[in-house]
Amino acid sequence: MDVSLLGDIRHRCQRLTQRLDSMERNLPQAGEPREVYALRTHVTGDDVLSARIALQRGSEAWIVYIQTIVNLERVHDEIIQPLQGGSVATGGSSGPPILARATPVPSLEAQTHNLVSGHVVIFAGGSASSLDLTNFPARPPSEPSTEKTILGSKQGLTESLNASLGALRDRVRSPQLCVEMFEIGLRSRTRVALVYLRDVANPDVVDLTRQGLETITTSHIRTANELGEYLFQGTLTTIPLAEQTERPDRAAYGISDGRICLVVDGTPFVLLAPTTFFENLHDTESAVPGPITVAFVRFIRLLGLVASLTAAGLYAAVLTVDTPLLPTPLALAVAASRTGVPYPVLTETLIMLLVVDIFSESTAQAPGGLGSAISIVGTLIIGEMAVEARLASSLMLIVIAVTALGSFLTLKYPFSYTLRIWKYPIALLAGLFGLFGWMAALLLFLTHLTSLKSAGVPYMSPLGPLQPRTMLQSALGEPSGRRRIRRPGTWDVQDIRIGGRRP
Repeated sequence: MDVSLLGDIRHRCQRLTQRLDSMERNLPQAGEPREVYALRTHVTGDDVLSARIALQRGSEAWIVYIQTIVNLERVHDEIIQPLQGGSVATGGSSGPPILARATPVPSLEAQTHNLVSGHVVIFAGGSASSLDLTNFPARPPSEPSTEKTILGSKQGLTESLNASLGALRDRVRSPQLCVEMFEIGLRSRTRVALVYLRDVANPDVVDLTRQGLETITTSHIRTANELGEYLFQGTLTTIPLAEQTERPDRAAYGISDGRICLVVDGTPFVLLAPTTFFENLHDTESAVPGPITVAFVRFIRLLGLVASLTAAGLYAAVLTVDTPLLPTPLALAVAASRTGVPYPVLTETLIMLLVVDIFSESTAQAPGGLGSAISIVGTLIIGEMAVEARLASSLMLIVIAVTALGSFLTLKYPFSYTLRIWKYPIALLAGLFGLFGWMAALLLFLTHLTSLKSAGVPYMSPLGPLQPRTMLQSALGEPSGRRRIRRPGTWDVQDIRIGGRRP
């Protein structure tokens, strides 16, 4: 007999055995009520269990739960033992205390929803109720991985929605802090919390966000970024129109200023909206040293951001079309550095930009300590070998280093992708048309920035439209302590005064 035919028969027998085992598990247990059997078989899974609990006076109760997402010790201590110690009363008398704490769930749909959410459904006395004994896997808070802090808090958010909300309430202890709960995703039923200060946040932004959450129709929500795409990313743009953060202190600071916060269960990142371009240069710890230091740090960050976006294009423009603009000694030094390079400046620029992006992405995605090893290999070995093999000039490597380092000076990791993407069209136009193409590409980028809005707020605010007071505050740093008496006018909040002296 053919060996492949025997293998096929064996595979069919295994499948038949699995189906028989599944049918056997789905058979009603001895004495199992119809409503218990209906709930247990309505949710697919071998971890869905039901159990009979004998009560006093000959009565009984049944519980249904998913053993992988409930706390089994609490099931025994808070449900089984109390039920065994009491009886289910009828005719108006009181039953076990556990039933008084449980939530009634009369319909099969409500029972199913609570069951997959980590509740234990209790059938007793002719009615059904549920008790929340959720025990989903969670990790303790740790230091943020994408937002390094030097003088600020080291605590980061976690994937647990309740833990994240607790961290926010710990930092904003106001009775006006409002938390609205939603469930997004037809199958995932992901919990999302809308957090804002009722007496400060712009009510129009809150209403529009609430309506957007209620109208999302999707099967599954995985991350806060996906939620932000449904709510705020209305155009084809590489620029994030909602700020992502995993720092509870930054999220609480944004809420206090009148912004809304979206917390998504299952991800340590929250969304802050509205946001602007200049938020990519700001940090909550930058107000500590004083306005002069803050202005210096923000200028360095802005300079690095501009350099990462324009340095490669400027290099291609000057060496391709506008070479006569260079002083003679500098032109001779540049020509000497390019001796032996076999392709034009524009080709060299695009190739090196692509290579450095490959190394940056591989460094970010590499597990554990491999990232630093890849970085050393890319910067030291391959860079040096490229110059010695005359595949790139030494000046080109300097420009590429400035471009790579400047893109990481932004405090928001998603925004660094915007810089990495836009430098390609800027370098291409600069290499084809010189400084005119370079300036045209920058003008196109700035026009795109000014055309965007985040939750109704212009993305380039307070620069466009110009708000002098807010712009000065953004450049020099927000006053701290008793000197800070006004919220930023960018967010168009209900109450712009914080406290202290009247403005």
